[in-house]
Amino acid sequence: MLNLMKLELKRNKTRSYMLAAIVALPVVTGLTYLMAYAPQENPNDPSLSLFANYNNLVSMSIFISMAYFAILAAVMYARFVIEEYAGKRATLIFSYPVSRKRVLIAKFAVVSIFTFIAMVGCSFLSLGIFSATEMIAPMVNDKLTTGVLLWAVKDIIVMGVIAVSFGILATGIGFIKKSVPTTIVSAVVIVSVLSNLISGALTNDMFLLITMLIATAGALFVAGVLVGKVTHMEVE
Repeated sequence: MLNLMKLELKRNKTRSYMLAAIVALPVVTGLTYLMAYAPQENPNDPSLSLFANYNNLVSMSIFISMAYFAILAAVMYARFVIEEYAGKRATLIFSYPVSRKRVLIAKFAVVSIFTFIAMVGCSFLSLGIFSATEMIAPMVNDKLTTGVLLWAVKDIIVMGVIAVSFGILATGIGFIKKSVPTTIVSAVVIVSVLSNLISGALTNDMFLLITMLIATAGALFVAGVLVGKVTHMEVE
């Protein structure tokens, strides 16, 4: 399996995805500072009170990171899976002297591991930078406690799993029509729907845990269905 994963990394150029992951750091960090500054700019706006404490601010920052990497995961899956099994490219994949199931699982593993590590790394670095500057020149009128930081660690891991799961769910939708745009748009829609559902429950541990479990179960189901389809797929 490890050799198949290495082969996938060689066959698919990952430099652009690594660059996208690096770009996420200044994007997420910048938005975090913007959210922290917003209540100061307009203190009378009740909608901005959401960012007036570290719990909500940190949660929103992690959510933005999750959304970014869920969409990036969909883009990667579109390249690693959708394009590979569309048309004549499938002929090359099916010519491998290994089972189709193992090849597809290797693809899922490469993208999932990359997405999780990149999302977790970006979130830790972003919040690390923000926390360091808050200790020197705080923008938020709140106390940044150890409890908030420890909760953030747990939230980052949960959101990392959700990002991976959403990418797989979007791939399942895109695979129906073998469409790259459908895969990417599906990821955007899924993230948008989730943002509306949990906008007021970002600090609710139980809600986030249930969301993660449902998303993971759905992703595993979709992955299983795709493995079955690929195993019995006829080359067009």
